[in-house]
Amino acid sequence: MTRTRNPRSPLIMRRLADSDGFALPSVIVIFSVVVIVSLTLAGAAVHAVGFSTSTRASTQSRAAADSGINDILATIGDTGAPLANRLPCSASHSYDASVAESDTVNYKTSYSATVHYYDAAGAELASCVGGFLQFDAVGDPPVKAVVDSTGTAIAKGVAGQSSGDTRSVTAVVALDVNTSYDNSAAIDKSVFSDASITLTNGATTIDPTGGTSADVYSNGDVSCTTGGTAHPIEGSIYAQGNVNLEHPCNVKGSVWSGTFTSTGNVEIGQNLMLYNQPNLTLAGAAVDGSLVTNGNIEIGHSVGNCSAASTGCGSVTSFGGTVTVDSGDSVAGDVQASGDVTLNSNSTAVYGNVRSTGGGLVSTASTTGTGHVVGGYVAVAGNQALSLSRIGEPASTCGASGNVTLKPCPGGTVGFDASQIPTALNYPTNTTVVAPQKESLPAIGSDTASLQPWLDAGWHLVTAPSCSTSDSTNSAAISALTGKSIVVFTNCGSSPLKLSDLNLHGDVVVMSQSGFDFGGNTTIDSANGVHQFYAIVPTDGKLPSSSTQTVTWQYPDGVDAYGNGYHSPVCNASRPAGYADITATNHFTTTDDVRSFFFTPCSWNVDNNAGPFNGEVYVGKSTTGNSPEVVYYEMDVPGALAYPTGPGVPITTVTATETSRFDTRG
Repeated sequence: MTRTRNPRSPLIMRRLADSDGFALPSVIVIFSVVVIVSLTLAGAAVHAVGFSTSTRASTQSRAAADSGINDILATIGDTGAPLANRLPCSASHSYDASVAESDTVNYKTSYSATVHYYDAAGAELASCVGGFLQFDAVGDPPVKAVVDSTGTAIAKGVAGQSSGDTRSVTAVVALDVNTSYDNSAAIDKSVFSDASITLTNGATTIDPTGGTSADVYSNGDVSCTTGGTAHPIEGSIYAQGNVNLEHPCNVKGSVWSGTFTSTGNVEIGQNLMLYNQPNLTLAGAAVDGSLVTNGNIEIGHSVGNCSAASTGCGSVTSFGGTVTVDSGDSVAGDVQASGDVTLNSNSTAVYGNVRSTGGGLVSTASTTGTGHVVGGYVAVAGNQALSLSRIGEPASTCGASGNVTLKPCPGGTVGFDASQIPTALNYPTNTTVVAPQKESLPAIGSDTASLQPWLDAGWHLVTAPSCSTSDSTNSAAISALTGKSIVVFTNCGSSPLKLSDLNLHGDVVVMSQSGFDFGGNTTIDSANGVHQFYAIVPTDGKLPSSSTQTVTWQYPDGVDAYGNGYHSPVCNASRPAGYADITATNHFTTTDDVRSFFFTPCSWNVDNNAGPFNGEVYVGKSTTGNSPEVVYYEMDVPGALAYPTGPGVPITTVTATETSRFDTRG
């Protein structure tokens, strides 16, 4: 077979030979191109990731910064918070990844915000106390707040893209601080006497609902020797001085006073709270609730009536002294003291627990006896002398020495149990018994401005008839009034307005600057339905034929920055006998269909089986031992002022309006 030679073969071979060494550079070039492209793509990808995470971080940090501003604005706008906690100087929050995300408190944001406040002159206010701005709401209130907030992203940027990790935002807020004053007086006591008062000869305060709201208040002493019912005082007694109870005067509510004395067997249905008694021996007085003092206590009568329907088992607390429980007596609740607790009993002396913050437990109980002397546990800072076998909860008993299971007590200290202290004492904000809130006799005027609140409440002023020396003439004129009438007598000379029986045809407010004389055997009743009767000696009255005020006010405790303070009426000593007083003798009473309010800044001279009065009695002082029977109905007294010369209680509101918000960095 003959092969035919391709005439082009030498040329191809020759060209192939000329290509030697060309493949490697090509590969290198191609590889380089691939690497460059890959690096470019990788760099672009990293940049994209960095940009994406930075954008996310920027969004988070901006939102966090906004949250800081919103937190500040929410605090300023919290109308339920006290003014002292309304204007924060800063706010912050740090996200903690270790806390479960479901914890709404631990929201995923971190921020730090500060606030600068400025007054109307542009000066910065810098009085931050406890993290809040303290300011003079009247003299120099803030008008502007500048909030600077820096937020931090939780998920920060990567690949060097950290510019969005934090953002700062500033908000400018206009503040409107407005102060008004509430000078209305609370008329919520059955009997109120600025001076000391004696309740005797059938004097009672009755709560018609069966509760304990018929309270008695005095800025002096209260002495009660009355009887006639199981609980002659169907409320509480509040006194800045001493309360003395003599059999058969029982109090259905509490007694809160400086000191306390008793004679014979008396009962306090709720709590006994004393702020100024260094040593108390509880002998004939039964306290169904709790007993709390600042001094030493000796229990000579059991405390706590577990069967009483409206009270719990009582506890005994001495914030500043010792407690001794005598043999045969017991405490139904806990005993707690700052000093030693001494139990002079071989039987149950304390049904609850014993605590001493600075002393020990002293006991005369036999170590071989049976039964518990303490029903609960013992926790004392000092020595615990009672045998563990005589303690109901020995495993929880602790002390520095003696018969203890735990030594020392858990936490190293012993504290008072707040649940065993009456809530009225506001423990632990108050760590001692404080005086009951001091109240003043309200001011009730008869001038045009003072009468306006009455008119606003629907009463109308009628022209007063001539002030007659005949009680029947005056009474007939008042009885004939209909609707809601106010009559102001200023023309009775030096004698009180004389009144006898009243048969009311409407609601009547009678104001007499010379006082009232209801005579004897006087009855106030209604001709048609339930009516209201007010007998008011106005506090702006004048002496007869004179421009001299009958009443001036003294401020024994001084006044606050607003001019408010406890004030006591002083009736002019040169006034005629009986002038500006309320006087009655022999069976002065109102019927069930009359709601009455008796008021005088001077003297209440009502004798011999007075009452019942269905309403309230507010007086400067009572000169008689024969106090009335008062069935408590709270009366509406529109013109009563809490402070006769001060403006009243300031009520300050703060309104915040955000005027701008802008980025300051980022």
